[in-house]
Amino acid sequence: MAIMKKQVNIFLLSVIVLSICMIAAMSILYQDRLSALGNSFSSTSQELRICQEELGTTQETLSTTQEELAVYVGDVSRTVNLFEQSQEQVQEQEQEIQTLQQEVQQLIQERNTLRNTVQQRDTRIDQQLTQITQLQNRISLLEEDLAFCQSLS
Repeated sequence: MAIMKKQVNIFLLSVIVLSICMIAAMSILYQDRLSALGNSFSSTSQELRICQEELGTTQETLSTTQEELAVYVGDVSRTVNLFEQSQEQVQEQEQEIQTLQQEVQQLIQERNTLRNTVQQRDTRIDQQLTQITQLQNRISLLEEDLAFCQSLS
């Protein structure tokens, strides 16, 4: 009977030591995971900040481009009005009409170029908004992982 008690005590002692070693190993693993999540969170936050700065710059550029487009549209409108007035005096102002037509063509080309630029920037803004949403989702997941890891520690 005494031999069984010694074997049971040795067995219990082995189980306790093994459990302590497993708890220590899991603590180390959780600490490493927590550190990695913190680094990932920091990196993602920095990427988000950069994207937000780029988005702000792009929005400022878009705003400026839209103002320029409004000015050019106004210029085109004034030019068209001048063209309509000059049609009554075609014989006397034929050279002036040709000049105005060239200006209209240039403004239309510039307007088209600006429209293309606005469309490209709209696409870029959409892409950056999508990226921001993805990064925010990723941050949320990382925050949940971080909270989970902290609750385990």
